[in-house]
Amino acid sequence: MSGQTYLQSRAEALLTLARAFAPPREAGIAEAFATALPDDLEELAGLLAYPVLSEVAALRAAAGSLDDEGLLRLYAGLFLTPPSPAKLDVAAYLDDGRLGRSAFEIERWYERHGVLKQEGFRETADHVTAQLEFAFMLFAKAADAMRDGDEMDSLAFAAEARRFLAAFAYRWTGPFTGAIQNAVGERALNPAYLHLARILQQVVAEEIAEVAARSPEEAVTSLPAGSARGLGAPTAEDLAHIAVRLEAHGLSFAHIRERPEWDEAVYLRQKAAEAAGDRSTAPALG
Repeated sequence: MSGQTYLQSRAEALLTLARAFAPPREAGIAEAFATALPDDLEELAGLLAYPVLSEVAALRAAAGSLDDEGLLRLYAGLFLTPPSPAKLDVAAYLDDGRLGRSAFEIERWYERHGVLKQEGFRETADHVTAQLEFAFMLFAKAADAMRDGDEMDSLAFAAEARRFLAAFAYRWTGPFTGAIQNAVGERALNPAYLHLARILQQVVAEEIAEVAARSPEEAVTSLPAGSARGLGAPTAEDLAHIAVRLEAHGLSFAHIRERPEWDEAVYLRQKAAEAAGDRSTAPALG
């Protein structure tokens, strides 16, 4: 699998899950929920080695007994009808049941990437669907950059997507799934959304595991083969180039600045050169 396909598949997995947690109001949605959705999740799980096939099979079986009205009624009973047992505005799970700091932090992530002005983000900032669509957007940008041969931008966008998931989704998927599980057990509800939530929880955990498996030093040095950075420890020029590219996209490079090879003067020269349109000081990418 190419790097572009790998990143695009991750983006598609998040978009598929985002749409699955949207209100099921379209005609024929129950059939899609029981067939097309499990088919897509099964294919993506195979491509990305997500360990969710048993949950996908359980989702398929549970959703197969629902018609359009039954699916909408189940969704409303879980997420919409007060007092809803599970919250789709999931900052409640991060801020002790209140709309607090987490929702505003999520908004700041969106603003940094200009998404609040985009028509596609109609839900509240902390809504499950909005967060997953945002992570999808970042992985899609990573895939597009890889397609265009811009490996550094691709690395930056993919890292940003995983940092976002680690900061928020990784923390709320557990209590979110637990709330659905309690409601399903207490009210004897169809477990389709419980299986979907478990799939989401595992997908997010897999993404975070990929981040956690590498130290900050490895994250810096595990860069595209063939670049100057693939020939040993990164130089001050290498780090300056990475920092300028991250900064151009509004991304933090604090972890780069902590490297022993960091040189502030080199960074400032690189930043000035790229601002002037001169990229001759950038390390060759082979």
